[in-house]
Amino acid sequence: MLYVVGEHICITGMYEAAHLGHRLPHLIWLRAGERFPRCLVCDDRVIFRFHHRAEQPHKKDVLAPEDFEVLPAYLQDFCRFAYLTGWRSGAVKSLLWADVDDDRIIVRAESEKTGEENDVPLRNDDGSLNTIGLLVEGARERQVVTTKTGQKIMCSHVFHYDADQRGRPLGDHRKAWITALKACRLPTEPYKRHRVHGLRRAAATNMDRNGVSRRVAMSITGHKTESMWARYRLVSLGDKRSALSSMGDYIEKAAKKQSKLAIVDKNTGTERV
Repeated sequence: MLYVVGEHICITGMYEAAHLGHRLPHLIWLRAGERFPRCLVCDDRVIFRFHHRAEQPHKKDVLAPEDFEVLPAYLQDFCRFAYLTGWRSGAVKSLLWADVDDDRIIVRAESEKTGEENDVPLRNDDGSLNTIGLLVEGARERQVVTTKTGQKIMCSHVFHYDADQRGRPLGDHRKAWITALKACRLPTEPYKRHRVHGLRRAAATNMDRNGVSRRVAMSITGHKTESMWARYRLVSLGDKRSALSSMGDYIEKAAKKQSKLAIVDKNTGTERV
């Protein structure tokens, strides 16, 4: 059975949404009692088909990198930088071009909550730009903004508003952030919605899962104590699944190793370890 935008949803589960013209069909989770939603691009030209019953999928910890495209252009690199480094949003906003060298970013002590100076490399061992370096290099190309009157303004901050705002330093981004949450069908109510600060938690989690030593990761994100770091490192169901799987492998290997160490007593004919 097919459904259209605006109809009431009777069954909670996964639905196949077919858009007319701008993307391939995809699955979307919808709750009973709500209405079939509009698309931000093709409006009501969407057809839904029930696929299967399902509980709500695990909620994302924060907007993912692929979701940043729904943000205004001036906020996209700001969020990517925070997602990669785990910096506090205030530190990212206050980053000046005067703090950026050819091969590293020098974090001023006064801009850090910990009150300590730090630095972040922009290049790999072979001299090529790393991920952060490429991001900063892209921002450098937008350092000069041209207003509607043709005036060119040299921006002192790495991340800033576009020409419509005359390249001013970034200010309150909550309105744009909430708009992006709505576009990604994430909660927007106070105390439920994902905050920009969640990017810091995502960075800490990603570094830990990628095997980055805690000391190095803390020096990048700016966490001062391990107790605070532990609060930011999220433990997912996948982490628990991997841990239990590795424990099963360990026990199996240990049992095989123990069996190889068994020795047969020549006198009694029994095995002893």
